[in-house]
Amino acid sequence: MLGPMNSRRASHGFTLVELLIVISVMAVLAMLAAPSIRDMILMQRLRGINAQIQTDLQYARGEATARNRYARVSVHTDATRTCYVIYLAPDSNTRCSCAAGPGAACPAGLQELRTHSVDRESGVSMTWPVDQDVHFGFDHITGSLMSFPSDSGPVPATSVQIEARIDDDRRLRNTVVRTGRPSVCAPNPQRMGVTGC
Repeated sequence: MLGPMNSRRASHGFTLVELLIVISVMAVLAMLAAPSIRDMILMQRLRGINAQIQTDLQYARGEATARNRYARVSVHTDATRTCYVIYLAPDSNTRCSCAAGPGAACPAGLQELRTHSVDRESGVSMTWPVDQDVHFGFDHITGSLMSFPSDSGPVPATSVQIEARIDDDRRLRNTVVRTGRPSVCAPNPQRMGVTGC
């Protein structure tokens, strides 16, 4: 009577070989899934950064009309990051620089509203056309897009673009047109899930 009971108990567990096979299969599956998980995290980061750009552009336009002052945007890039600062300024050539960091971007007399920075190590960066004025803003009366050249007062601008991008295939383009309204599109709309441009 002891014989059959002992053999039944032994069949309830796993052998060491079975356990090693299961662990090996799980390790292979984890290695196969790792690149797609990393890609998913990068895409979520890209969408989050782009949503922040859209929100900040709308915020700057709204603050210009609410505070009856020009709301200006100044963009900057260096080896470690890309950034922009939104600030209120009278009609002058004094500018803020996001390179100094949040809270220290503006000299006395200018009011920093928001500074946003994206580290290059994150895998996502912000870019803009080389020929685009990196100092633009919004008119306090009409909410329309303005350019702030360094040698004169504000002048109406046609459009500006800021891209949030991982690479050429994965990027979102934010365009602000003359009326001051921002929109988003993608050169690869199927992959990015937005309107094509």
